[in-house]
Amino acid sequence: NTTAEQLMQALIKTGGAARTVGADLDDTITALGILANNGTKAEEAGTAMNSMLTRMASNSTAIDTLESLNVKIWDSKGNFIGLKNALIEINKQLDTKTPEERAQYIAGIAGTRRYSLMTYLLNAVKTDAKTGAAAWDTLEQKIRESNGSLDEMYNTTTNTLENAEKMLTSAK
Repeated sequence: NTTAEQLMQALIKTGGAARTVGADLDDTITALGILANNGTKAEEAGTAMNSMLTRMASNSTAIDTLESLNVKIWDSKGNFIGLKNALIEINKQLDTKTPEERAQYIAGIAGTRRYSLMTYLLNAVKTDAKTGAAAWDTLEQKIRESNGSLDEMYNTTTNTLENAEKMLTSAK
């Protein structure tokens, strides 16, 4: 539910934080897709992901909240376990909490401005009773199967007489 341009805008906004924590590109793109499917696209989604990743890695409230949930987002070597895995671990711990406690923990991790977006991500990694698959896994598979789509789009939009003339003119 996003365009290539919107995805690029989102990646520009979240790329630095994702790279800094060591988030996988597939995880980052899938998370941005989940946000887009829930109405948050382009720069807004990228800014939100940047904020959530930065909070989880460096905000004392978020770190304390994760610790109180007994969630470790870093492995024994100090490497990020991945966004999907972190969300799964958070969900495992939240499953034992009351709705009020869940709300407080999610706000502690993501902040009050990103609370709803974190909820979308957490819900996305849960297995759907009807389909037997998590929305995250379904979207991630579609993204993997789209390999070559960007090249195809480029060829379709640039393989025109007008662009051929422009390329010939610029070669001179």
